[in-house]
Amino acid sequence: IRLINASPPDLRQLVKAALFTGARFGELARLQVKHVNIESGMIYITPEAKSNKGRHIPLHLDAIDYFKSLIAGKIGENLVLVKSDGKFWGKNHQARPLLEACKAAKIEPPISFHELRHTYASMLAQLGVDLLLISKLLGHADTRITSRHYAHLCDKTLKDAVYKLP
Repeated sequence: IRLINASPPDLRQLVKAALFTGARFGELARLQVKHVNIESGMIYITPEAKSNKGRHIPLHLDAIDYFKSLIAGKIGENLVLVKSDGKFWGKNHQARPLLEACKAAKIEPPISFHELRHTYASMLAQLGVDLLLISKLLGHADTRITSRHYAHLCDKTLKDAVYKLP
């Protein structure tokens, strides 16, 4: 919340979109209105070099409302997220504003944009979501990547579940 509040409006939109979807910066930077389906509650992430596969990400009800507000008045190939000057988010354009927002929010050490993706996945893991599902949502080509980063969070969830036994 501190990071969101400390971010300028254009970065705030990007940060919130990342926390709602777990998408990579580049995926969000090129997200077009035609890839946001409010009716089905899904966004489509187009293929990129990292995974070379597209994927659909279901949106939480709050995220549906959020994306609905982002695309209001935009059509088709318009970008969902743009900088305050109306230009597209280019490679690493988020780095300096994010660093400044972290400083303003007193987040030490400052986080990278990729850590927003980790936050999304960590929240899912702590809620007991299966690692295979998290892997698919993140677009990981190999579930071992997901396991390496998030299995310990699932272990705690499993332990908590066992402690609920009578």
